[in-house]
Amino acid sequence: MFRSILTRLALLTAFAFAQTLPAAHATDASTDPTEHAAVKPRLPQGAVLHREQYDAAAADAHIVTYNERLSTYNTRFGLPGNWSDRVLERLKGPESMAGRHRLRETLERLGLPSR
Repeated sequence: MFRSILTRLALLTAFAFAQTLPAAHATDASTDPTEHAAVKPRLPQGAVLHREQYDAAAADAHIVTYNERLSTYNTRFGLPGNWSDRVLERLKGPESMAGRHRLRETLERLGLPSR
């Protein structure tokens, strides 16, 4: 149950972030052809688009397939785990944030305050 709740939280967080920064994911036509890269699989629209009310069953229906797709992608690039495992690892707490929990403090120290 806890894993399911965290997975749903991650879905909501990913969706909210994607809605706030849509231009940040624009494709750059000048990518380096020598770099080993590919288009990362995304959660299907049915997992993140909800009309009027969040539908946990609709979101959960896509997780198994997405885990398989992302695990295959990750293996190609030497990354461990599937999507759920990686998300849960990132949600453990400040120790799993690689310093991101101190970002605001660092920006303010550099004279770049945020709202």
